[in-house]
Amino acid sequence: MSIYLETARLILRPLTEADRSFFNQLQQHPDVMRYVSDPLSADAINEKFNSRLPAWTKHSSHWLCLMIIDKHRNTPIGITGFMPEWEPYQQAEVGFLLHPNEQGKGYGKESLQAVA
Repeated sequence: MSIYLETARLILRPLTEADRSFFNQLQQHPDVMRYVSDPLSADAINEKFNSRLPAWTKHSSHWLCLMIIDKHRNTPIGITGFMPEWEPYQQAEVGFLLHPNEQGKGYGKESLQAVA
């Protein structure tokens, strides 16, 4: 079962190999990563991407990572998702990364509302 979500403005779909370049751009952009992490090596970014490719189920222990696509332009604008931490507290970490040109428009909040 593949996860596919739509909102008024967005399509959220699983990450695929074809998204590697966009993922790398986000991970290497200082304005995107400023409050997320210190700069990562190319190998670390590649490992992070690969860890998000496997199919996700509610029993997975890896990030659910969905591409955020602007529905009207049919262009990628970011990624969103969550990391389940079922044991011991039944909680999850949520997050999103948006291209700098798409920040401040409510897309992150909209994506997380769809995922929740």
